[in-house]
Amino acid sequence: MKSSLRILLSVFILSVVIEIKPAPFDTGMATFTQPNDVSFTGRIWGDEFIWWAETENGYRFIQSGDGWYYYATLDQNGEYAPTNYKVGMDWPPASSYKLERTESRIEEITQQIEEFNKQIELNRQWFAQKNDKSKK
Repeated sequence: MKSSLRILLSVFILSVVIEIKPAPFDTGMATFTQPNDVSFTGRIWGDEFIWWAETENGYRFIQSGDGWYYYATLDQNGEYAPTNYKVGMDWPPASSYKLERTESRIEEITQQIEEFNKQIELNRQWFAQKNDKSKK
């Protein structure tokens, strides 16, 4: 039993010791389809902390909870939010072109990343201590 625990703990430690980084993704230009089967070309890229979605013409978009893709605007927190204009169906608002989050929102996201990294380091230290104790 003690041997199994040691093996399990070692696997756990190994998974934490290996540098953990955000998982980047990039759809490349892809076809997106609205609920009414109208399609458009766009790209989504980023990681679990920050992402962007952009049409082939450079307009930011977001998928709303209703399943439709809308051109983006910024909400009161400086984060992407849907406008009333549907991608591929309505003219894009000029304000959606290459739209970026506010500086304060970027700072919040950066803080989340830093907190995540701190927690990973604390976990690594905790597992290292557990491993040291189990060897004694």
